[in-house]
Amino acid sequence: MRTQEFGNDEIYHCFNRGAGKRPIFYDDTDRLRFLKSLMLLNSQTPLPSGKSRIDAWQHPVIPDDPLVKIVAYVLMVNHYHLVLEQLVDDGIVKFMQRLGTSYSKYVTARHGHVGVVFGSGFRSVAIDSEPHFLHITRYVHLNPIAHSRLPLSKMKFNLSNYRWSSYRHYIGLEKNLLIDNKMIMDCFENNSDYENFVLSSTDGDVELESKMLID
Repeated sequence: MRTQEFGNDEIYHCFNRGAGKRPIFYDDTDRLRFLKSLMLLNSQTPLPSGKSRIDAWQHPVIPDDPLVKIVAYVLMVNHYHLVLEQLVDDGIVKFMQRLGTSYSKYVTARHGHVGVVFGSGFRSVAIDSEPHFLHITRYVHLNPIAHSRLPLSKMKFNLSNYRWSSYRHYIGLEKNLLIDNKMIMDCFENNSDYENFVLSSTDGDVELESKMLID
């Protein structure tokens, strides 16, 4: 049973991993489905039923009554990270439970998955300061490097080409409607300033936090 209490207007790092460290994303179709889920399930209004539900999945739109504000994300093969601000009472719990249930049903149906998809309920860490907030967004955006087998110095150029995180939005390469970047960008002069901040990390920083959070 979850004991952590989530406060409105507070920020949390939420994450989950596949049961037994198995994949939760097998291809880009799965990743696109998960991103649609981030949009569709982030609403105080339940999804409609019947044909209207099918239409909603085919043509997702940004809700006007969100449960949470999505600040950053990354999708990896067997886990994901989200940085969320709770907007309404129980918003994070409702959103994350919907996300887990919906995506688990999808994986089971599409891939014939046997057993649970996720190893447990989602985990979360409260963000308690601005330095912690900025560091966790950097950690999230550096995940493709942290889980590669190459050193940071040889992987930096690949970050800007990684499609399955919010990093490209933050460095000005694309517009991502899922993301509210105001809180982060208010701390930097421009996109390049944030990019330099992310790339100023070290191999040790990324590896250490990865082990602390995921293992």
